[in-house]
Amino acid sequence: MTFLISFPSTKLALKAEKSFQKQFEDSRMIPLPVQISASCGLAILTETEDKQAVWELGEEFSGTIYWKVGGEYQQLER
Repeated sequence: MTFLISFPSTKLALKAEKSFQKQFEDSRMIPLPVQISASCGLAILTETEDKQAVWELGEEFSGTIYWKVGGEYQQLER
């Protein structure tokens, strides 16, 4: 699954990037897609089947988690 995590500030996004890259090797920082208008303008994109780990790490950095469904991002609700 493809996950996108947005953050309320650039500082949190940069801190989260290091943690996500440790846990998910393919994680990378990207500009926030235009269809998601909230947050600091940066997001982390990662591919994994471990939804729980993405959720926990995203929450640690006050992130909003989205997953890609049919080419569009939908906010993931717990």
